[in-house]
Amino acid sequence: MKPSQHPWRTLLRVISVSEDRKTVEFIIPAWSVREHVHIPMSELPDFVAARIDEPDARFHAMVNTGAEQAEDLQFSKWEPK
Repeated sequence: MKPSQHPWRTLLRVISVSEDRKTVEFIIPAWSVREHVHIPMSELPDFVAARIDEPDARFHAMVNTGAEQAEDLQFSKWEPK
C-alpha cells in the first residue's frame, strides 16, 4: 500500500454546513491546517449528519492523510469525539 493510501485515525472538525445542507466543510489538521475539505452530506454516516450543527462538532475517522489533494482523501470508520 502506498503511503498516500494508508489510513490513519484522524480528527475532523466541522467548519460549516452549506446553505442547502448538501455539503459539510471540515478541517483535517493532520492533513492540512490551511485547506478545508468539503464532503457531501450523503457520504456521511447518519450519526455524523445528526451532529454537524453542534457547536465545535468534531469526529474521528480513518483518513489517508498522505494524499496530496482533497479529492484523493478517503474516509472510513467514523466515530464521535
